[in-house]
Amino acid sequence: MVIPITPVKSLLSFLVYLKAPMILNGVCVTWRGWIDLQRLDGMGYLELDEERAQQEDALAQAAFEEARRRTRDFEDRDRSHREDLEDPVVSKIWD
Repeated sequence: MVIPITPVKSLLSFLVYLKAPMILNGVCVTWRGWIDLQRLDGMGYLELDEERAQQEDALAQAAFEEARRRTRDFEDRDRSHREDLEDPVVSKIWD
């Protein structure tokens, strides 16, 4: 009885499954799919990553609030500095 021998290479899977989180056009998504390493082709799809989107939104809001606070502090310091320059009592000290 002759048993055909199949090459070991044909039994191995050359597929790589990927899951790659990314920000695409400002939207948090996860690319899921596979790539065939022999033919260098594959298939995949994008899905919305809501949890990461909420985290990124919270970070963006915190950065925005920090920038707003720093701008407000700068304007307050600038305003008080201008008031000090216009104050006649302070002007006499410098004369």
